[in-house]
Amino acid sequence: MSLRWMEGFETLGTTIGAAGSADVAAGMLRKYGDLKGVSSTAHTLDNPELATGRNGGYSLRVKSSSWQNFSHSLGSGNTPTNDTWIIGMATKLPSFPDDEMILIVGRNWGNFNLRLSSTGQIAAGAGYSTILGQTTDPALSTDNWHYIEVKVVVHDTAGSYEIRVDGVTVLSDTNVDTRGGDEDSEIVQFKPQVVDQELDDIYICDIDGTTNNDFLGRVVIEGIFPSADGDVSDWSPASGTDNYAMVDDTATDDDTSYVEDNTEGAEDLYGYADLSTITTEPILGLQVNTDVRMNEFPGDIDLHQPVKSGGTTSDGEATNIAMDAYEVASRILETDPNTGSAWTASGINGAQFGIKVGT
Repeated sequence: MSLRWMEGFETLGTTIGAAGSADVAAGMLRKYGDLKGVSSTAHTLDNPELATGRNGGYSLRVKSSSWQNFSHSLGSGNTPTNDTWIIGMATKLPSFPDDEMILIVGRNWGNFNLRLSSTGQIAAGAGYSTILGQTTDPALSTDNWHYIEVKVVVHDTAGSYEIRVDGVTVLSDTNVDTRGGDEDSEIVQFKPQVVDQELDDIYICDIDGTTNNDFLGRVVIEGIFPSADGDVSDWSPASGTDNYAMVDDTATDDDTSYVEDNTEGAEDLYGYADLSTITTEPILGLQVNTDVRMNEFPGDIDLHQPVKSGGTTSDGEATNIAMDAYEVASRILETDPNTGSAWTASGINGAQFGIKVGT
C-alpha cells in the first residue's frame, strides 16, 4: 500500500465558524492525539473551526498562531521504504508567517521541513536551522487556495526533495542531507502558523506499493455518511431499530447514539450516501473512519472494518480497541475488492461499509 492517509475535514460537523469549534477540536484529537508510542507532541490545536472547503465541503481553520500542529504517525520505529514520503495539502493564508515551518517530517524539530517566508517564498530545511534551498520569487499568494506537494527522501548524504505548488515544481535538490535530526521519520507534522489559515485535502503516501507512490496532484477529498442499513445488522442499537441511524452523525455524539456488541463475528453493514462532488474523476482510494471505544474496561477487542462490493466482502486487518475513550479506527482501500481495480464513483455508491467483531 502506498496511500497512507487522507484528510478532508469532512467528518467534524457541519457548523462553520466558532459555534462548531468544540466538535472540531474533539474530532481532531481523536484522529491525531495518539502517536503510537512516539515521543513527540501529537496534537495542539486551540479552538479550531470549520470553514468552507476548497472544493465544496469543509476545511480546517486555525484560530491561533502559537505552536499549532497535528501529526500522523506510523508508530515508533516504523518508517516508509527508503525513508521516502510524498505529502500533499491545500492551504489558504490571510498573511505569511516569518520563516516558520508549516510541514515537518520527523519528530520534534524534524528531519526535513517546509518553511514559508514573510513574502511568500518557500524554503526547504533540515532540522531547526539548516536551509537547503529557497525560491527566489514568491511561490504563494495570500487569500487564495494553493496546493503544495512534497516528495522527500530522508538521508544523511543521499537525500533529495522536490516541492510543487499547484502542480509546478518550485524547488528541488538531490544528494543533500535531509536528515536534520537523528530520529526515524515515522511522523508527518502539519503546523499552521497564521491565525485564520485554512487547510484542506491532505494526502500522505510512501513508495511501498505499485500505485499512489508518486505525486498525486491536486486531489479532492469528499466525505459521505451512512444512510441505510446494509445486508447485515448484528450489533445492538442504543435505541430504535435502524442501526445506521445510530452511526450517521456528522459530528459524533458519543454515547447518545451508538451500536454495541462483543460477540465474535458479529457484523454491521451500512449503505452510504452517494458521492456528489466526485462523480467522474479518477478515484485514488477511500478511507473508512470509525469512532469506537471499549465500554468494558479493562478489556480489549479486535475490530474489523468490512467493505462489501458486489459479491465480495473484505474484512481487512483488525484494529485492537482497548481504550475506554473514543478513538478513530481507519482503513484505507486503494482498489475495489470486487474488481481489483481502481474504485469508481458507481462502485463506491453501490458498496457497503461497516464494523465486525474480530474472530
